[in-house]
Amino acid sequence: MPYISNTCRTAYDDIINEMLDETDNQMFYNAKYKSMLIAYLNSVPPQSQDGQLNYFLTKLFKNLNHLQIKVDCAKLRQFIIEVVKQVYSPSYFNYERIIGLLYCCSREYKRKHGRQAFLVENFVDTLIDKVWNELLVPYEIKKEQENGDIV
Repeated sequence: MPYISNTCRTAYDDIINEMLDETDNQMFYNAKYKSMLIAYLNSVPPQSQDGQLNYFLTKLFKNLNHLQIKVDCAKLRQFIIEVVKQVYSPSYFNYERIIGLLYCCSREYKRKHGRQAFLVENFVDTLIDKVWNELLVPYEIKKEQENGDIV
C-alpha cells in the first residue's frame, strides 16, 4: 500500500514536484525523472519497492487530478513501463508483483476518491494490459518454449 514512512516520501515528492514544474508538459519525456525514480526504487530492499512505487503513482495521480493537468496517457504508461523494466527483473514472481501493485493502487485510489477515480481506474486497467502484453506474455512464451506446454 502507498502509506510509506515520511522519510521515504520526500524523495518521491521531490521528483513529482519537479515533474509538475515542467512548463511545457514534457514531464514524461525527461529521462532525468525516470532515472531518479529508478535510482530511488533500486536503493530500497525489494520488499519495499512495491509500496514505494505505489506511493509515487498514487501521489502523481492525485496531483495530476488536483491540478487538472492534461497529460499524454500513452507517454505516462510508457514512462511507468520503462521504470518497471529497470527495477523488476524478468520473472513470473515480479510480473505478478507489478500487476498486483497496480491493481492495489487503482483500488486504493477508488476507495479514497470514489467516483473521481474513474480516469485513474481506466488508466491503470490499460497499464495492466500493457504490462501483461509487453512483459508477461513474452516471458510466458519463452518459458513455454523452454519447459513445454501444460499437458
